[in-house]
Amino acid sequence: MQERIRKIIHTFKAFIQDRTFIQTTALMFILGSAVFLTKANLGLSPSNIAELSATKWGHNQNVITSLCVQSADTRIGIVFLLIALGLQLWNTWRPMRVYDFKVNRRAMIISIILCLLIIGISFRVSQFMAARTMTQVQLKLNTFR
Repeated sequence: MQERIRKIIHTFKAFIQDRTFIQTTALMFILGSAVFLTKANLGLSPSNIAELSATKWGHNQNVITSLCVQSADTRIGIVFLLIALGLQLWNTWRPMRVYDFKVNRRAMIISIILCLLIIGISFRVSQFMAARTMTQVQLKLNTFR
C-alpha cells in the first residue's frame, strides 16, 4: 500500500514538473478566468443597470442578486488569472531541458481533466460566495430600516 502511494506521489511530482502540464494548466485557468469574468460582466442586465441608476427609496432584490453573483464571479476569475500568471512565470523561470521540447499527451489530458474539474467546482463555489454576500447585504439593509 505504501509503495502504491509513493508511486502516485512520484507520478504527481513528475506531472507538476512537466512543461506540457504547466502550460496546459495555465491555459485552462485562463479559459476559466475568461468564462467567469465574461459571466460577471454580462450578468448585469439593462434592467438592473436602469435600477441602479434610478433614485428611489428601498432596494431591489434583483439588483442585489445580480451584483452579488457578479462580485463572486469576478473574484473567481481574478484568482484564476493570478494562478495562470504564476504557472506561466514558474514555467518561464525554470531552465529548459532537452526533453522539454516534446509534448506529453498524458500530462496534457490529465491537466485538462483536472482543470475542468476545478472550474466545475468553482461554479458551485461562486454560487456559495454569492449567497453568502447576499446574506450579508440583506443584514446590512435590515439595519438601515
